[in-house]
Amino acid sequence: MKAEKVLLEIDEIIEAYTLQSESMSINELLLIQDKLSGYGFYFAEVVAKSKMDYNFGYLKRKIVINRATQSILDLKVEKAMNKAQTKAETQNEDLLRDELTLEGLAFEYDLKLKQLNRVLSAMQQRISFVKKEWELAKFQTN
Repeated sequence: MKAEKVLLEIDEIIEAYTLQSESMSINELLLIQDKLSGYGFYFAEVVAKSKMDYNFGYLKRKIVINRATQSILDLKVEKAMNKAQTKAETQNEDLLRDELTLEGLAFEYDLKLKQLNRVLSAMQQRISFVKKEWELAKFQTN
């Protein structure tokens, strides 16, 4: 599943839960929890792919900068390594920008996945509470 679709589904589920959690039955809470758990699995895949993309971007940038540094050093051996490194990095600024974008996306997805797990935990607590209320009401009517 695509990241945008997974995030949209998760957002819709969480919004519905936030607005209606106090009036939901146990079955409705269990159903919404199951859906969110399922999308949580797909979102974990999105997070993993995002982190892999970031790592490949980082590796690509390091390789290109190292090659550029080496070629600058080969041309002018008398220049200091720091100057060559700085020049190589400025020549490849777009790779660094891409890497930072990928890193930010991976970080954002990781945070959302952690929050998703917190919402699932809150749902479980709500289900337990509603179940106890239901059992207490059932006991009092008998």
